[in-house]
Amino acid sequence: MSANTQSKALVNPYAGYKIQPEFITLDPESPQELRKGEVIARALDGFMFLKGTKYAYPHQGADAYWWRGIIAFGFVTPLCGSFKYFTWSGHWGADWEEKHLETIIITNIVHISKERNINWRNGTEEILWIETKHGYSYALLEPDAQYNGAIGNASPAFKPLPWHSPRPAWWDALGDEQWEYLVNTYWKSDASEAWLDLPTADDQSQANLETTVAASSLRLRNISLWTPDRQSSKKTKYKRVKVTDAPDSGEEKVTTSVRGLGARHPNGLPKHIWERVRRAKIKITTGSEECTPVKERLPHLRREESQSRFMLI
Repeated sequence: MSANTQSKALVNPYAGYKIQPEFITLDPESPQELRKGEVIARALDGFMFLKGTKYAYPHQGADAYWWRGIIAFGFVTPLCGSFKYFTWSGHWGADWEEKHLETIIITNIVHISKERNINWRNGTEEILWIETKHGYSYALLEPDAQYNGAIGNASPAFKPLPWHSPRPAWWDALGDEQWEYLVNTYWKSDASEAWLDLPTADDQSQANLETTVAASSLRLRNISLWTPDRQSSKKTKYKRVKVTDAPDSGEEKVTTSVRGLGARHPNGLPKHIWERVRRAKIKITTGSEECTPVKERLPHLRREESQSRFMLI
């Protein structure tokens, strides 16, 4: 396999953040029981692939054997709900309803391909997708800077929407409010300030990835894909927490768990009652529209495509 040989310890850009397993339910996801050939579609940003503590770079034609032992890290968000337009554009700094980001570890990857799909920019553009045995498919946005820098000439298939650009064709009428916010609020703010709330790693808090990678070998518990009807977020803010297990213990920093929950959910239940219901797995009808970003499983790669290392083309 392809792996970059590091001359120094691999630093961890996700230090200080709680790393979640991929089966975590993201607001406003409401997965139903998947039919054969279906997966849940998400987006993955700031990602890297590792085998042990070495970088690994997927390529077209990589089969299930190649993927053995490969894990991925990154920031994940669902490809459904009203926030998806900001995800499609690459402007994750927008403060919008239903925004939910998490830092996750992804194991049991089985496939990579480049394709058009309705879950990505309404099917108008190709994007790289990876797929896992757990029933998830991730559109790959921008890799982590140090990971991307290790191969120098890699350029992702994902192209962010440039600031102050015209409205693209894939930003349909259902996203009118989001476009108005982007143009009249987000783009009028200072660029540096607008991105301050994004989950980024403090250089002083970066740690070696060996412990995290070792933890990926733990067996995942059995899970159910059923969740209660979606919950609406009236206001989304990044939550600031005290980190007690990082090298710079006690420093206040932003966690990647970004989820705005109102005092009461759409069904009128207080939060503590709703959480109790969720734990008991009792379904309560809220009357809200479900958000289930389902896509077909990835097709097999075409042999005539170039065997480029890390298919970021």
